[in-house]
Amino acid sequence: MDGIADQVKQAVVENLSTRGKNFIRQISVQAEKKIDRLEQEGQFVNEILRTPIFPRLRSVDKNTDINHHTNIIIEPVSQHTIIETGIKHVEMKSGSQRIRWNLLFNLLLWLVVPLPCWIPFVSNQVALYIIPSIQGVIVFMWTKNKFKDAGFERIIFTTHPYGLSNEIPGKCSNSNYGLRKAVSEMNVADDDMKNILVTTCDADSKFPRDYIAALTWKYLKENQPALTTIYQSPLFYNWKLDSLSFVTRVTGLLRSLLMLGALIPFNINTMSIFSYSLSLAKKGNFIHPGYQMDDIICLIRWMGVTQQRLRISMIPVPVVSGPTSGETMEIEIMEWARQARRWTIGAAEVFHYFIIKANRMPKMAAFSWGLVFIIYYGVLLCTAGLYGLTSMLSMILIVKHVPPMIVYLMYGFLGLQMLTFLVAFIIDALIVQLMHISQCIYIRNAFHFILTPFVLLGYSLVELYALHEVIVFGKKVCKHGASKKSALK
Repeated sequence: MDGIADQVKQAVVENLSTRGKNFIRQISVQAEKKIDRLEQEGQFVNEILRTPIFPRLRSVDKNTDINHHTNIIIEPVSQHTIIETGIKHVEMKSGSQRIRWNLLFNLLLWLVVPLPCWIPFVSNQVALYIIPSIQGVIVFMWTKNKFKDAGFERIIFTTHPYGLSNEIPGKCSNSNYGLRKAVSEMNVADDDMKNILVTTCDADSKFPRDYIAALTWKYLKENQPALTTIYQSPLFYNWKLDSLSFVTRVTGLLRSLLMLGALIPFNINTMSIFSYSLSLAKKGNFIHPGYQMDDIICLIRWMGVTQQRLRISMIPVPVVSGPTSGETMEIEIMEWARQARRWTIGAAEVFHYFIIKANRMPKMAAFSWGLVFIIYYGVLLCTAGLYGLTSMLSMILIVKHVPPMIVYLMYGFLGLQMLTFLVAFIIDALIVQLMHISQCIYIRNAFHFILTPFVLLGYSLVELYALHEVIVFGKKVCKHGASKKSALK
């Protein structure tokens, strides 16, 4: 019995030894194969990176092969291919092929601004009533104001290639490419897109810690209005704003005031930093890459597909956006003028786009939005400052026998307008305290407050130049040169 037991033990030991050797040999073979495969993939990637084409990342599900693991495969794509959809955009038409509806802004300027200079020669009595009345309307337009821990599930970085057809440099083409690429990578179903919120911003945006929480709370509180609402947080330009020139600071304060008092409550348009549902972007065919003002073009484009005016809902947390800046005051003012010119050209450009697309919208929605857009951009921003100058000169130099009541009325309008500007400085002081920023700039605030009308006048002059530049050069000036990607050639 002992001999049989020894033989059994020896056989078991030999069997285990053989299995151990086979297991080690199998592991070695698998390791060698894996190393060979990694080397081949590395060579393949190097070959792709050496070629003058753009790579595309594609997720391939390998559930049946490697324990529910997802591999990332790199595929070469031609630089002339729109990699998100595989289709090309409709060829852009030159503005000269159609009546350019942005000329309405120029017509409005030349009808209203010179009015105080020639109407006294028609009738001095009519001038006494018309000039103050129009000035009063403009001033009252200024006075209408209405006053957590998380992480990333996936981070997808995209590089917008240089030289794609039917695109111009600008945020529209950047956002359009990034959105389409992200959707293709996420592979999300259309029914689930209403549960995904997209936030677009600039490189110099500074979000509060609770922005995502506030956005989510607002979206859920309103029962997920995925196809009817865009979300806008109040923008403030307090990024070293107290150390910048009076031109930049006054413009930043008034832009914040106008956003709170006009853009959001009247559903005119979003600005720079805003959020929306992915389902709305998908239904609206994302963002037109042939324009530069993504905030306005999105609203117009998506109104057409939803067949209604979109509502702008305010997120109750402030967001800081970087103001125009420069190394010296002269450079800063030049950058300020360049920015104001680009905004004006962009507004004129998208207004033409709106008129062309208005026949696809409900008539009442198109009319109401177009009217408030003209009032805000055409009257309040472009015309008001210049009309204030011409009306003052007319009442002093041309109109005769002005009654004291009308003189006092004009002074009252000026005081009311300055009171409105004062509201902007008060809001800024409150926001600075909310952000726990300590500053002592009372004298500077007083100086900037006094110069506010002159800044608005300068802004109106830049807009006057920009609108006529669009008349002369058309689509050629509708671009954002800072967004060019010549370094990616």
